[in-house]
Amino acid sequence: MIERFNQTYDGSVFFISDNEKKIAADNVKAVKDTPFLILLGSIIYIFMLWSFKLSTQSCIIFILPIVVIPISYFVYKKYIPFMMQNLYRVRIFSLTYYSLLFLSLGTVETYRHPSRMAVIVPIGIFIISAVYVDYFLIMLIYKVGLGLIFLLIDYRIKNDPSITEDISILLLSIIISSFCYYIVMRNITDRSLYLKELEKSNKTDILTGLLNKSSFEEKSRDYLTRRKMGAKATMFKMNLDDFKHINDKYGHHIGDEVLRRFGCILRDYFHPTDAVGRVDGDEFMVLVMGEMPESFIEKRCRSIQQDLKAYKIGEATGFSCSIGVCEDCNGHTYEEMSAVADDALTEAKSSGKACHVVMHG
Repeated sequence: MIERFNQTYDGSVFFISDNEKKIAADNVKAVKDTPFLILLGSIIYIFMLWSFKLSTQSCIIFILPIVVIPISYFVYKKYIPFMMQNLYRVRIFSLTYYSLLFLSLGTVETYRHPSRMAVIVPIGIFIISAVYVDYFLIMLIYKVGLGLIFLLIDYRIKNDPSITEDISILLLSIIISSFCYYIVMRNITDRSLYLKELEKSNKTDILTGLLNKSSFEEKSRDYLTRRKMGAKATMFKMNLDDFKHINDKYGHHIGDEVLRRFGCILRDYFHPTDAVGRVDGDEFMVLVMGEMPESFIEKRCRSIQQDLKAYKIGEATGFSCSIGVCEDCNGHTYEEMSAVADDALTEAKSSGKACHVVMHG
């Protein structure tokens, strides 16, 4: 249970950091919408008392929430651009607003009905837990602090033993809302991680962990579309030599292991921002944006060949690949660069394999 809770807590931190803008926007929208509803409800309530000629002597206490709401809305309208620059500013403003609102409504409730159990602040704790996504420990401290402030106000007004009922209901609301927070946060975290894993599985090759064909093409086209005029791009197209022979002689499990190893080699030699993918059975492609001298290309290709040749699986050894390289500074499209790299790969194979050929686009 504790281990699962810690995993959920870590997941909530991940969820918040990954969705800061959305969380900030949701908090601000809630702050923007609630004042009108509460203000309208308070006015209707007072109007009904006046219409039916009920007692309105204590209605002056409603001045508290009626003052809090317009002041909060003025601050919201004036400083919204400043607050939206940072999630923590939104958090502080939202919690301050909710605190003042529920404390003022709770004061109204206690003042008008001192002999009854106070429920507005406990309900407010549930509402805040439902609409405000935050770290568990911070929210727990916040709820306890809000509860203590209200109990001080409650005691000053009531000053009798009935406050013990308010303490009990307040403690109960903190415990239950914290448990509900755990359940909701666990579901959010599990769903977020599931969606990320699903998205990753749709974009990557299962065997090697590299981009699959469609994802590699999409990423490469995006890179090439956004590059500036005259900027260099280098495309590598690679084939494992005699891969069918490897499968036939040693078995497909050896062939799969060679593919996995080759994927690891490419990840080691290229930057995470480069597009690296397995685009067919034994065909791999890499797109590198930015300057890459031809001497560096040659060194990179030779290093890949050496690592692959040194790899052994049981009796299987001596693996190699053919590499075709397209260098382009003329703004060519993905299809154009791929065609040049394919021609270079064909030439490398016809030259005896286990080598690389560089062509210019």
